[in-house]
Amino acid sequence: GPSPEGGDPQGVCVDTRIKLALEAAQAAGVEVAFQIETTLSADETLENAKYLVEKYGKSPAVFKAKGGHPVFFIHESGLGDIEEWREVLVAKSALAPGEGLGGRSVKGVFVGLWKRPSDGMVLSEAGFDAFYTLYAHKSYTFGSTPTKWRTM
Repeated sequence: GPSPEGGDPQGVCVDTRIKLALEAAQAAGVEVAFQIETTLSADETLENAKYLVEKYGKSPAVFKAKGGHPVFFIHESGLGDIEEWREVLVAKSALAPGEGLGGRSVKGVFVGLWKRPSDGMVLSEAGFDAFYTLYAHKSYTFGSTPTKWRTM
């Protein structure tokens, strides 16, 4: 993920790309939300979100939910350890009230990816604020199947 050095685990200079994307978005009058790939632990994912908030959170081009908090789409969130996510998104809230949205150390809205039938329960129990589907191809995954949306 993002780092003060500007490179991610694959060596991509994300800071340069994010800066360019935000400049282009602001010039076009649109907003950008962050999607974080979860190849890291939930704790490390939250640290990446914290870095993004600190470095780019004040940009008018960053999409913010009601209340002014940046929105983070967490890719493959259903694959992580539910207890680890709960610790990061919920349990830490009880330990540090008032330090962020819902007491989190990072002010943000965390949206998990719903792909499999069981993801709804996992995302809810883990403390995600909402869910999203990603794949546009009908029936590619449970979450991309329009006939399943009412039950989701």
